[in-house]
Amino acid sequence: MKRTIFFACLFFSMIPLITAPPRSPRCSESRGQEEQEQPGMKEFKNATDFKTFLLKPAEELQDITIVKCADCNIQEISPLIKKLSNLQFLDLAGNKLKRIPPEIGSLSNLDCLILDKNELSELPPAITELPKLTKLYFCNNKFTTAPPQVWELVGLTELRLDDNKLTSISPQIKQLKNLTQLYLNNNLLTDLPNEVEQLEKLWFLQLNTNRFTRLPAAITRIKKLSALSANYNSIATVPAELSRLDNLVFTLGNPISYIPPELHRRAKKNFYCPTAALLHPPPIPTPDQDGHLRLNHPEEARWLIEALIEHPELYNDIETIELNEFCQETIEQHLEGYLREKPAATEEALYFASHQSWLLDFCLFSPS
Repeated sequence: MKRTIFFACLFFSMIPLITAPPRSPRCSESRGQEEQEQPGMKEFKNATDFKTFLLKPAEELQDITIVKCADCNIQEISPLIKKLSNLQFLDLAGNKLKRIPPEIGSLSNLDCLILDKNELSELPPAITELPKLTKLYFCNNKFTTAPPQVWELVGLTELRLDDNKLTSISPQIKQLKNLTQLYLNNNLLTDLPNEVEQLEKLWFLQLNTNRFTRLPAAITRIKKLSALSANYNSIATVPAELSRLDNLVFTLGNPISYIPPELHRRAKKNFYCPTAALLHPPPIPTPDQDGHLRLNHPEEARWLIEALIEHPELYNDIETIELNEFCQETIEQHLEGYLREKPAATEEALYFASHQSWLLDFCLFSPS
């Protein structure tokens, strides 16, 4: 029996994002509005002024609690920053920083640190010595993984990692027990660790513009989650378990093709989906009269596996399988994600793994 694999393109619709809560004031956002400096606040327009400011005697800097140095073309932070012992807010966004000096750990009163739009690929271990830090932003840098020091900042309530090249999130995120807002937009994520369900205070989560083909089931177990945005991914369905989160408002600008019955009413309010997506059961792909089967999304592969487990006779009807290019690239990782969510060594997991192996061998490794 000749087995063939073909390639095609994927197109999906998009909708607006959930509006994010207002973030802390940014110098770069208020630039041009001639904001009057408040007592304890210093705002700088260039690197030279900031460097000169840090040369002052330490006693003259004791009253400084807010420093804004956004878009100042700063390439290096002087170790003298340790003099700002009472600093609570530090904005260094939009500069050319490649490293942060270890003296940052001396800022024991720092509550908010903004490092967006720099050239950082690591953070100093000393950042874990900031006991009062609750807000950390390092969007639009050069991180491929979140610095391990971040997971030690157990006081964080808001973490923004947008616009990097993150491919995964460490299970150590479970240590951020006080986290309420998490931003992971515009990265390369395909999954989240199960440990995110331990973020007991998390209520706001953004996953827009990543590479998700499925919504991680662990999200459905974040009990206080009330705002979820996962637009501009490639998600074809959502887990029925989302219905447990009574207060959840979510948007999914994705190629939705199936919505579980438990979510029909809420789906109509939260995102556009074709009427066919509200039918039951899911649209299991079936071969044509010549035994040719086409899969356009890896979620269809899962539906096929579940159908084969229940009706093994369907094997006899399949002669060839056609995958579009997107499915070819994502099917293996997608199915592995579902398998990880099943209880290990159970009959359900073993059946799924067996049928998954057959399907992957049939689709990916057969000669054309």
